[in-house]
Amino acid sequence: PPPTSALPSNDDVTLLLDGETSTIADVSSASTALTVGSSVSQSTSVYKYGSGSLRFTESGTGGVSGNSITYSIPAITGDFTVETWWRGDTFNYDVAGGSEYLWSLGNVTASNLHPILYVNQPYGAGTNPVFRFHVSDATRIESTATLTAQTWHHVAVTRSSNTYELFIDGVSQGIYAGSSATIPSSTAYIGRRWATYGGNYYSLNGHLDDFRFTTGVARYTA
Repeated sequence: PPPTSALPSNDDVTLLLDGETSTIADVSSASTALTVGSSVSQSTSVYKYGSGSLRFTESGTGGVSGNSITYSIPAITGDFTVETWWRGDTFNYDVAGGSEYLWSLGNVTASNLHPILYVNQPYGAGTNPVFRFHVSDATRIESTATLTAQTWHHVAVTRSSNTYELFIDGVSQGIYAGSSATIPSSTAYIGRRWATYGGNYYSLNGHLDDFRFTTGVARYTA
């Protein structure tokens, strides 16, 4: 099941953004250095737990590079979990088929292993959006859960050995038996694509709460 309270930090957690202070910082013991874009702020009026969340404000078609939080992520050698509470403001994206990126790694061209998590409206405006998990140069898992605008949904991706799994609100959306190879160190981007594609950053418009990355542990299983 999804968490029923604010996410804790422990020795395995290498990033935790809880949105509890106006100065956005990693509150895990890792104290990872962040670059916070000018379009990201604390919201004290909309949150899942505690008293605040992270507000991402898309600016125009395609967004801007400043609508993101970036940090350096070391090589990933084993299991991991990336998770967050997500609240989309609207599901009428820029164009039919438009996307909003929650988390992406810089283009690891040496192996194309870079994982990407994004929400997409592939079947046209007004249709139910889907979450997609992309790794090893292709989209590997697509969600089937019903997503509701202005409603908190828990989203998580795990890697256990060589198996990736996507969860929405605690329910598995599918698995991909991929590679257990080391994902090289890179720059991680929360809230946008690592670089433009067709002039578009695919920026997030909405809120995240308790964004957490755990190294060495696949926290959820089907």
